[in-house]
Amino acid sequence: MEIYQIQYFLTLADTLNFTKAAEKCGVTQPTLSRAIKNLEEELGAELVRRERRHTHLTEFGRSIRPEMERMVAQAEHILTGAAEFKKAATAQLRLGLMCTISPSFLMPIITQLNERSLWLNLELVESSGMHIVELLLAGEIDAALVGLPHYPELLHAKPIFTEQYVVAFPKMHRFEKMEMVPVAELDSEPYVERINCEYDAHYFAAFGEPDFEPQVRYKSENEHWVQAMVAAGLGCTFIPESLVLYPELLRRPLVDPSISRTISIVTVRGRRHTPPVKLLSRLCDEACRQFSD
Repeated sequence: MEIYQIQYFLTLADTLNFTKAAEKCGVTQPTLSRAIKNLEEELGAELVRRERRHTHLTEFGRSIRPEMERMVAQAEHILTGAAEFKKAATAQLRLGLMCTISPSFLMPIITQLNERSLWLNLELVESSGMHIVELLLAGEIDAALVGLPHYPELLHAKPIFTEQYVVAFPKMHRFEKMEMVPVAELDSEPYVERINCEYDAHYFAAFGEPDFEPQVRYKSENEHWVQAMVAAGLGCTFIPESLVLYPELLRRPLVDPSISRTISIVTVRGRRHTPPVKLLSRLCDEACRQFSD
């Protein structure tokens, strides 16, 4: 039993005329007649008595009509719900971000998302790079902007831009007199550590174990707390060069060695992309070209 057969029967029950019912259903009369006949054969009982000028429902047809109306209404309700879910799903973007991604980089992209997809609902999920990767693999976010030295094989990372790490410190610090700060200068230096900071992973991937060890006494996952403690004179810290600093802080490039990270848009290989993810990917391509220029 197919829904279209039931719809044909209900239309015929309303019109009691095969020609008019076929017109309303947008099919030929023979097509409608075959559908009704197949439905009767499947049910094992006659639904409509065909007489030249007096087509009418049988007693069985009249008795089953309300149930068929409920079936069609339920099917339409399911289809409507599915359409609404699809619309909501394709208008939603759950974007994972490393907590050190600068809003100054992301806001132009968000503005373009808003202009090109007026119905978009955007949710930004901030965490450490590795946790964002876990959320992406678990399907809890749709895409991610992260900068890790390596990614699991299940993920596809498309580079957007590369930036250097710098050292941030309070005014009147000894680093203020330097144009660049050799990494070795951080040995035994009071340091405010960003918990789950990706700098260590980038350094290790490029150079192996570091040969310097800062004096870490203060730690936080929150970027505001890290910068606030540095501004209070509790130590220095490593940050990506694009990150906006507190007014009380200064920065200098790190050298010997210099360390960089590449920010990429990351998705799951083989996972179907929603329209917002496709749009985000195109906008990231445009941003990449701007950085290249």
